[in-house]
Amino acid sequence: MRYRVLAAILAVISGFLAVEAFRRTSLYGVLTLIMPSWIIYAVPALPVLGFLSERKVFGSGYYASLMILALIPSIQESEVFEGILDALYSLGYESISRMVLEMFPYQDSFSTAALITMLYILGIYSENLDEYEKELRSHGYSFSLLPTLVFLVIVISAIYPNLNRIDVAGMLRANFPHAVVALIAFSLSLITLWRMR
Repeated sequence: MRYRVLAAILAVISGFLAVEAFRRTSLYGVLTLIMPSWIIYAVPALPVLGFLSERKVFGSGYYASLMILALIPSIQESEVFEGILDALYSLGYESISRMVLEMFPYQDSFSTAALITMLYILGIYSENLDEYEKELRSHGYSFSLLPTLVFLVIVISAIYPNLNRIDVAGMLRANFPHAVVALIAFSLSLITLWRMR
C-alpha cells in the first residue's frame, strides 16, 4: 500500500509538471475562453481517483496524455507541424497559418518531458513493487527493500555530483543518440533494481 501511495504521489507531481508546461502556451489562453481555467487541474487529480478506486495509478494512457501536454510548447520545431503550416499557406490560408504559428511559440519543454518519463518509470516500479510485496506476504515470505535501496544510493551518489554537467534538453536537441543511451542505461538500472529486490 505504501508503494502505491508513492506511485500516486509521483503521478500527481508529473501531472502538475505537465499542466504547468501547458499553461505557458497560447493554446491554454484560447482554451480558457471556452472553459474555466481550473478544469485543467483535473489532470493531476486523475491518479487520486485511480488510487481511491483501486485501479492502476500511473497508467500508460495517463502518461501519454501528460507527454502530449508537456510537448505542446515544443511543437513548433516538429516537421509535421511545419508541414501542416506550409500546406495551409500554399492552399491560400495565409492568415490562419500565421495565427496558428503565433499560437505555438517555441519553448523548450524537453527537460519537463524527460522528468515526467523518469517519474513514470519510478511510479510503475513502485506500483509493481507493491503488488510483489503482497504476493510474497501471501506465501509467507518476508520482504526487504535493503538491496534495492543500497543499489539506489550507489547510483544516486554516482550521478548527483555530476548533475551540473548533465543537460537533458541539450542532449535531446543536439545529441539524440546520447539521450537514447542514457535512457537505456536508466532502464537497465531499474531492471537491475527490480531483480535485486
